Amino acid sequence: MSFDIANNVALQQVLATMEVERKRIAGTQTKGYIFIAAGILLCILGFFLGCFLFLA
Repeated sequence: MSFDIANNVALQQVLATMEVERKRIAGTQTKGYIFIAAGILLCILGFFLGCFLFLA
């Protein structure tokens, strides 16, 4: 008796559920990276803006 992954319905359902969860987690991770990058850019912008306002 061989174990055929493609024809195992229960296994395919579990894999489909895991794929949905993986996509959700990947989306959350991407949003996290975007917010970190935006925060760093905001700090840099604030530093330069502060320097220019102080020197003006």
